[in-house]
Amino acid sequence: MLYNDLAHPPSTLIGTKYRYRSADGAGNNIFKPDIGKANTPYARSVQDLHPLPANQLPSPELLFDVLLKREGPVEHPGGLSSHFFAFANLVM
Repeated sequence: MLYNDLAHPPSTLIGTKYRYRSADGAGNNIFKPDIGKANTPYARSVQDLHPLPANQLPSPELLFDVLLKREGPVEHPGGLSSHFFAFANLVM
């Protein structure tokens, strides 16, 4: 079975306390459980050297069209479909 053939993360830090994510986002990091928790300040890991005002930022539509829009379908070299990778995410 595919699940048994793939490598899994070590289960040494997984216990009953950290088995499931909480609804408020706490506990996603075992060593610092409050990171990402609701109603906590968001911390940037990189300083913004040249901040832009909101009126100078490009529109989300333009960003999508420039960065993400494809001209047509792209076949996977191995012939796999995106459904295979979506299923693999569920299995892992």
